Amino acid sequence: MKTLLAIACLLLAACSAHAEPWVISGQTNLSAGTSVDNPTPANAGAIGAVTSLPYTVPAGKQVCIHAYGMEGYDFAGIAVLFVWTGNPNPVTAQWRIDHGLPSAAAKDGSQEITGMNFCFPAGTVINIRLINGQSSGSVYGWYVTGSIDG
Repeated sequence: MKTLLAIACLLLAACSAHAEPWVISGQTNLSAGTSVDNPTPANAGAIGAVTSLPYTVPAGKQVCIHAYGMEGYDFAGIAVLFVWTGNPNPVTAQWRIDHGLPSAAAKDGSQEITGMNFCFPAGTVINIRLINGQSSGSVYGWYVTGSIDG
């Protein structure tokens, strides 16, 4: 039994060791009262950076999202980052709701959602929606981070 437990621990460690960083981040100019699906991510050169959206999980891989966040300012209203999956045609608000993760809504500073472990198999399409529900337009910083393995 001890041998079996030791082998299981080694296999778990080996699988965990293959996980690599996976991150999407950007700075997006949003006018007041507007939203955008799949804004252009930054290309800062970070290891594991995604540079275009939507993102499709590659064959033989799995992406796990662990955290995301968005800036908000001292304007009336809130700014929101919303992660959703799928590739419907046409995209509807109901589709986003039915296939969405919790949102990060920011006001008077940044909002970060952490402690998540949403894992998606190969072929899953991952989308990001940014919403500026604030009374003024500005450049909003945002990110989604996790790991990719397989």
